Amino acid sequence: MPEQICDICNNDGSCKNNDTYDCVEVWEEKNNIQKGTWMSDWLRNMKVSKQKPRATIGDKLRLMEHKCKSLLIILLLFTGCEDLGSVEPKLFLELSMDYPYDEQTEAYIVDYPIEKSHWYVRVSVKSNPRNRVYFGSPVEFGVYHQGRWIYEPIIQHSVYVKDDSTSQQLVYLNKAMIGRRLSVFAVAHNVDGTHEIKDSLFIQLQ
Repeated sequence: MPEQICDICNNDGSCKNNDTYDCVEVWEEKNNIQKGTWMSDWLRNMKVSKQKPRATIGDKLRLMEHKCKSLLIILLLFTGCEDLGSVEPKLFLELSMDYPYDEQTEAYIVDYPIEKSHWYVRVSVKSNPRNRVYFGSPVEFGVYHQGRWIYEPIIQHSVYVKDDSTSQQLVYLNKAMIGRRLSVFAVAHNVDGTHEIKDSLFIQLQ
């Protein structure tokens, strides 16, 4: 079998004929290239080929679109079929009484039935349906019970507004209050309790 001639060293003994790597290094030296440069380049190319391709602008836009769609689906799941653009009606509260109103004193004029030791009058309420309305007053009355006095405001507790936007609450009165200007106030909370509004009125008892 004829002897094979190396194309790089021509079998001059500078490299082993059966080792291609040695022949390449000999070729590098003959061409004034640093020995082993081919190995460094080969390793660098291997690393680059294993790296993930860089994301293009189109890839980033598609990713953003996917995230936006996912967010929209989650939002729809939480809101259901409600209109996302709907606006909650403006919160309102109005207190009034079925008695004459005096513009000068800014009070409702109530005539007390002198034959009664105590009496109740009605305060009318207008507010958003299903709102909860709390009542109070700085004016108190006392009840002697089991050896001690118990004091309560003349109006208290709370009511829920009906679907027709109306409700009512009672005010306690007695003879000792005749001639006084009595203050009554209320606070309305919307259905989810995130907002509130206040209103008040005066009762001139005579």
